[in-house]
Amino acid sequence: MEKPQTATILRPDGTCQECKPQNGREFTLEELQRAVGGFIERVQIKPGNGHTTMYVNEDGKRLNLSRNVFASKMAVLFRGDFISGNAILVSRELRFPGRE
Repeated sequence: MEKPQTATILRPDGTCQECKPQNGREFTLEELQRAVGGFIERVQIKPGNGHTTMYVNEDGKRLNLSRNVFASKMAVLFRGDFISGNAILVSRELRFPGRE
């Protein structure tokens, strides 16, 4: 059985905001899009972050959104690439029966 998702929005100015899905279980596409301000793109993150997925605005660079240094450091990117705009880190801890 899985625990509900939780998330952290990483803003380009270095601030973070913790959030939970409106339905209490998992984020909808609309919630993820609202967090990043547009269409989402899944970005691979570096190992060691557990069951976490990063989503960003797929048009962030084209829209000239501010560079997100912290999110860029967490992501697996090509040399010289970076993330623009908000990023949302969605986590889900796995729950094992009898070990809660």
